[in-house]
Amino acid sequence: MLGKDQSRWQERWLWLLILVGALRLGVGYTYAQEARGQLPNGLSYIIRHNAEPRQKAECWLVLRLGSGVQEPGEEGVAHFLEHLAFAGSQHFPGQGITRYAERLGVRYGIGLNALTGHDRTVYMMSLPLDGQGVLDTAMLIVGDWLTGLRLDSLAMERERSVIREEIRAYEPPDPFYSLKIGRGAYGRSLPIGTPEDIDRVRIGTLRRFYERWYSPSLATVLIVGDVDPQRTESLLRHTLSALPARPAPPVEGEELTYDPEYTHSVLPDTLLSTATLDLIFPHRTPPTRTEEELLQSLTQRMALRAWAHRTDLIPGMKLTDHWYLGRTSHLALTLEGGQTQGLLRDLRHALSALSALQRPGTITPRELVELKARAKASLFALGEATPSASWCDYYVDEILHGDLFLKTDQEVQSLARRIDAVRVEDLQPYLAEYQRLVQGNALVAYSYNPRLGGQTPPTTTSLRQALQAGLQTRRTLLRYTPEEEVQPTKKLQPIPAVLTAGRTPRAHILSRRTYEGIGVTEAFLSNGIRLLLRPLAGADSLVRIAINQPRGLRAVPDSLQCQVSSLAAYMELGGIEAIPCRDSLMGYMYDHGVSMTLTEAMDWGALLGTAPTAETYPLLRLMREKMLRPERAYEDFEEIRQGQLGELGRPSRLGQMLHRQPDRRMLRLIDSVLGTYIPQREPESRQEIQSLSLDRMVAYHRDQWSRTEGLTIVVVGRFDLEEMLHEISDVFAGLPRRPLRPLPRERVLSPRPETVITLEADQTDQTLLHNIYYGSYTPGLRTALQLRILRELLRNRLIARLRSEAGIIYSPYLYMDYRPEPRPFVSLRLETLVQPENAPLACRLIEELVEELRTKPAGEQEIADIRRTFVVNKREALTESNSSEWQTLLLSLVRNGEQLQDFQSYEEILRSITPEELRQTIHEVLDPSRHLIYSIVPQVHH
Repeated sequence: MLGKDQSRWQERWLWLLILVGALRLGVGYTYAQEARGQLPNGLSYIIRHNAEPRQKAECWLVLRLGSGVQEPGEEGVAHFLEHLAFAGSQHFPGQGITRYAERLGVRYGIGLNALTGHDRTVYMMSLPLDGQGVLDTAMLIVGDWLTGLRLDSLAMERERSVIREEIRAYEPPDPFYSLKIGRGAYGRSLPIGTPEDIDRVRIGTLRRFYERWYSPSLATVLIVGDVDPQRTESLLRHTLSALPARPAPPVEGEELTYDPEYTHSVLPDTLLSTATLDLIFPHRTPPTRTEEELLQSLTQRMALRAWAHRTDLIPGMKLTDHWYLGRTSHLALTLEGGQTQGLLRDLRHALSALSALQRPGTITPRELVELKARAKASLFALGEATPSASWCDYYVDEILHGDLFLKTDQEVQSLARRIDAVRVEDLQPYLAEYQRLVQGNALVAYSYNPRLGGQTPPTTTSLRQALQAGLQTRRTLLRYTPEEEVQPTKKLQPIPAVLTAGRTPRAHILSRRTYEGIGVTEAFLSNGIRLLLRPLAGADSLVRIAINQPRGLRAVPDSLQCQVSSLAAYMELGGIEAIPCRDSLMGYMYDHGVSMTLTEAMDWGALLGTAPTAETYPLLRLMREKMLRPERAYEDFEEIRQGQLGELGRPSRLGQMLHRQPDRRMLRLIDSVLGTYIPQREPESRQEIQSLSLDRMVAYHRDQWSRTEGLTIVVVGRFDLEEMLHEISDVFAGLPRRPLRPLPRERVLSPRPETVITLEADQTDQTLLHNIYYGSYTPGLRTALQLRILRELLRNRLIARLRSEAGIIYSPYLYMDYRPEPRPFVSLRLETLVQPENAPLACRLIEELVEELRTKPAGEQEIADIRRTFVVNKREALTESNSSEWQTLLLSLVRNGEQLQDFQSYEEILRSITPEELRQTIHEVLDPSRHLIYSIVPQVHH
């Protein structure tokens, strides 16, 4: 469907009408001005006379295959082959087809064109008929496309650069396109391909694909225009019957498929004046091959319109349900307003209206009359005034999906009479179905201005509560008044439904072990994914799920810095491919108590989600979609890019903040020196901004998150262990095993040799000192406990010496960071605020304390006191009800390379640490030769 105007497809759904019975393409026959048939070689055809425009015909070759049939290693081949179809064939060598069309006055790319979709490849010729033998030549071209292409390396290399430029300039007509196509054949690869796909294509691959799939049995020739159907049919049979009957593999009729998940996406935008909450619920649309099936579809839309009568009363709300691709529709609810709480209130009202509609008498006879009138007004029969190209569009849907459409006024009138017979009771099953959908899963997104009050993004819990509260309310404040009785009232908006996919839990657990001392079960899937599960009997109904991948911003090589900067933020712009309306998903998540957030640090990325116990399976599937198929929010991305272009030459907001906040500027510097933070280079020039590609960012994100080795799923809360293991394996065991991406060499950093750095600030009268020590360590819980004891020892002595004895500080702040990769590294930062004249003394006392700790073992009692604090804090935090602390702990163990069996012996290891052992660790870490002193001092005015 690439290259088509989506509005046309959506309009077609509303106007799509069908004849009684299904049509089988067999022996040729004539229906009114139409001829159909199938040749012995399997080629089907539809020919129709249509005089608009006159002396012109559309000649299309429709192949019932597209990028969906590409096998691994063939990505981009279907699109590449479409290009080469104009680069030389048996009867039209070189650019012969293009030259012939140009001689007729047809421009390549307009009257002569082609498109590759997920489920189709369509070649289109719009040919003037005032020349000699135009249809004869068109038949030769069609025959060459099917069996006579001359695929050679020279033409392939020449076309490769053309395709790359097409990809570079390509902008999908629908910003939610990739979200709506879901997973399966449609979601595996974009039909247009990527530059990398195109670079990998070889001539042998093209030839094999062509010989395998370009078969007459998978093709339909479509001719609509100012032609005689019978004579054209005779010509077609004479010319194309000689094509060889190439056998072709069966094309699996895959539909759009979705994981039953939620995705929570928040877009803060200081340019917005209102907040927008979107929820989208994909659901399967039955085919409409008969008049009865079409009537059912129209009745469903009458039910939706009854709901919309009420949601239209809410200002800023819109309810739609559009067919998109395959047999999937998308129920979409959009809410817009100034306050988050107001949006949640509107969401409750919208759902209460849906719930109330199922009470007898809610839909009055007068309203039913209006619903029928609207349904009948949507009926449309194609006629002589319809352009031939539009006829072809409808025929393509019939060829691919079996959807026929009304062609005469008599067919319209017949269907209108059946609409008149619809009763209120006939709407109820569809209203019940919408209610079922909204209780399932949705894509949710929230756009807001963080500078405005009251627009804090709603949590998943609040969204779930709003949805459930609305559905449980059988009465509503939204009362529809027929048009002639309408009083001045507020305009309302709609709410989308949710798609709930079935599940078949299967065990794919390679190994498992339960650490009884801490109640944690560790398991491994066959693809390398590690699972850590801690059921908590006393926890609330929310289960916390975290997916941790051990590559963060440090993994971004310098060559990609500008292209994938702020990666997590861009991924959070949108939802997921499976559900295209972000506000809809947010509303659903709020109602059902589900939340999800994507975060990224230097050395890890995390996808965090929460859900009630009953909703963990949908959450897991939602998280997988966010990992592998995030929505490409092109409109938001482009708006940001345009904003960046508009800000060129002006101080950035971040730059202004850092200028006003020297402490933040200093921390950035310190972190960059230590490697704790690697500055992510933002695009700085117009060229760099214009070269930004959301597709490239999504590709990088998907590559990172699809690497199963090193991926860890942490689940804590109240759940059944065996059921949770089955749910996780059902969702994630099918992912192929992929190794971690090696870190770029330039990212394995060591601290730079700065020793003393001073920054002047004009808004301070004190000096902020940062004394920093760094070094290496041996990863593991034992060393980690030694480092934590060191931190507490130093803090205690600083308080005693600098505050109690010297009286030059109020309180020190100590920050410790240690990481096992890319090489073991630990840093300790002491932050003290002193008067300028006391800064030298503070530094001297700190150095004395450090030397004392390095040379003299701490007393046993001093260590015992700290040890006791650790044990008490652990006992108080890690309870059977504190899921947050358990999640934090398990993630920390994962990221720090600490072992569960060690943590099971936490107190034993802690007690076994000796003063001398601790001194040795202190001696290594607090090395004066690796001592950095950074300070922020008052501005000196000259």
